[in-house]
Amino acid sequence: MSLSSYFKNFSPSEIALLIVFIIYIIFPIKTPSQFAYYIDTPFGIISILLIAIYLFFFCNPVLGVVFILVSYELLRRSSLITSRVPIIKYVPSEKKRAVQMELMNPPSFTTLEEEIVAQRGPIDVSRPIIYEPSTYKPVSENVKGASLI
Repeated sequence: MSLSSYFKNFSPSEIALLIVFIIYIIFPIKTPSQFAYYIDTPFGIISILLIAIYLFFFCNPVLGVVFILVSYELLRRSSLITSRVPIIKYVPSEKKRAVQMELMNPPSFTTLEEEIVAQRGPIDVSRPIIYEPSTYKPVSENVKGASLI
């Protein structure tokens, strides 16, 4: 299957939109600052999501996939202009995070109270319980009907 036969499924407007999307992804085109402030809001993100859903349902799915990449770049470039925290932030590896957590938690020292309890506490060195039989024998009387009174 050649490339030209695949593009027969695209309408001319879809091909033009695909070319615009590819140009936006490849070249470092800056987002205008007035436009970036609208994009970098929850309403802007929801509208981008709705456009992506529309492209998946009513256009060629390839156009929807490329628009997902374009929307990621659009959000990233607009967050650079608005100086807000980017939505997708770099997360360090688990090894680096473990080192940072070790640095945040200072080493713990045993207190005087803990040392004394460890030395003199009978918790783990107590003698076992010994059962000793007793000579006491309880006497039981007939209690039949006692609950009626």
